[in-house]
Amino acid sequence: MSLPILRRSLCCVLLLPLLAVGTPVSAHVLEPGSSDAPADRARSHFSRGVALFEDGDFESALFEFDSAYKLSSNAHLLYNIAVSQYELHRYAASALAYRRYLAELERELSPDRLAQVNERLRTLELRVGTLIVDSTPSGAVVSIGGEVAGVTPVEVTVDLGETVITVAKEGFESSETTARVAGGERTSVRVELEAQPATETCLLYTSDAADDLLCV
Repeated sequence: MSLPILRRSLCCVLLLPLLAVGTPVSAHVLEPGSSDAPADRARSHFSRGVALFEDGDFESALFEFDSAYKLSSNAHLLYNIAVSQYELHRYAASALAYRRYLAELERELSPDRLAQVNERLRTLELRVGTLIVDSTPSGAVVSIGGEVAGVTPVEVTVDLGETVITVAKEGFESSETTARVAGGERTSVRVELEAQPATETCLLYTSDAADDLLCV
């Protein structure tokens, strides 16, 4: 889909659902500290996001849409977030946002919008890969690119190319490895964690006869 179509869809289709979060500002002047203040701020973030997206500043638009979503929990904003991530070539994050959008709103979407999102997801399938990380022992925290992805065993959608994986578990040495992920493929990584060496604690006992050193 071309960018102009994305822009029209972003600006026109999603404007009304967000305004439905609360009464439009023009009809209801919000007092500072009122219970409607978060919805008012969400609308402001959303409006700025649309303007930034139209200007081609997708990074800033993403920040504004994400801020609006955190304030309003309006699932329609997941579409905006997905489109912005796509324009930034962050395909794994885009796919995740599209899937969350469908999970929240699939029954409410028009057939055209549903077909549009599913088509975009099919496109993304070849621009992302699946990384399956397991460890011995299991239950280790997995970070990918510095961000926590879950606990082993875990399956994560990632962007193509080389990915840095860190696996950590209390009582074991952390392990860092890399994996190359190809589009549309599943890549498995298994990590054997080594137990940390036991620490030795020594206590000095003093008596009239001698000093004794006890280590445990």
